[in-house]
Amino acid sequence: HFEEMEGFLRFLIGIGHKDQSSGDHLAPVYNLSRELPLPEAEHPNWQGYMGSTPVRTKNQAASHVQNDAYGEMMLTLAPIYLDERFVHLRNKEHDDLLIHLAQLCDRSIAQPDAGLWEIRNGWQEHTFTHLMSWAGLDRALRVAADGKLKNLTFDLHAARDRAHVAVERAIVDGSLRNGPTDPSFDAALSLAAILRFPHEPIVAKTLEEIQKQLALGSSRPNSSFFYRYIRGDDFGKPSSAFVICSFWVAQALARIGKRSEAQAILEDALESANSLGLFSEHYLPEKKLQLGNFPQAYSHVGLINAAFALSPPWSEIL
Repeated sequence: HFEEMEGFLRFLIGIGHKDQSSGDHLAPVYNLSRELPLPEAEHPNWQGYMGSTPVRTKNQAASHVQNDAYGEMMLTLAPIYLDERFVHLRNKEHDDLLIHLAQLCDRSIAQPDAGLWEIRNGWQEHTFTHLMSWAGLDRALRVAADGKLKNLTFDLHAARDRAHVAVERAIVDGSLRNGPTDPSFDAALSLAAILRFPHEPIVAKTLEEIQKQLALGSSRPNSSFFYRYIRGDDFGKPSSAFVICSFWVAQALARIGKRSEAQAILEDALESANSLGLFSEHYLPEKKLQLGNFPQAYSHVGLINAAFALSPPWSEIL
């Protein structure tokens, strides 16, 4: 899908340039027109699936500071420089955007934000944000080491080291927690394995604790479904599994060599699809009930990534 990929890159460049000219931070949500979907409106007379409320249009999250977006966008751009099939996409615009995003990562280290879960109240430092900044800066360093990013004028090594230290400030009893002032567990930190964070014992212990602490339901001791976290948020405490977390855990287990365990979780997680193979955002395994946004794009992305991680290499097939 080369045309779609190039259109997506043009979309990112447009957002990045708009941000550069304004001097502001990137928002986590944009319309296709690159405008912010504001103001959010709540519709008290509308009901969602099975009477769920509130029903809203547009998205207040567009006003949030969500600093993990910078590292994530850098990971999106990195294949242009690290995969020779995309050499034709390398240009000054992409160079400048990658450098700009690296500066935003550096600027945001140790700053409070809403985090990837878009918490509306109680912003704080988030380990996941620092992890994504570390990953983005690490890939940018690999790009720069190949002699690319000619216009780079600041110390990527120092920025990556600061992000690394910020991640490790949230270690408690050998595992990563939600933030340096919040020792709760967060399933998104299973991505430390997927992103190859260079502290293998911490990565393995974090994944082990996520499986133990966030498994859904005492009646399923070997549950393949997980809460994204168990702490109060804007709606109370979560009561259902977050579908992508199963796929994250499966992919992370495959990354550290626990393939049979990853395979079992992936196969169990497929239960959460409907008859058309579509996934929602949340799932109640005891009732086999899909909840939340549907169909949820990133649930499907999680499945694709986990399936690739568990697939045998071509050398074992051909």
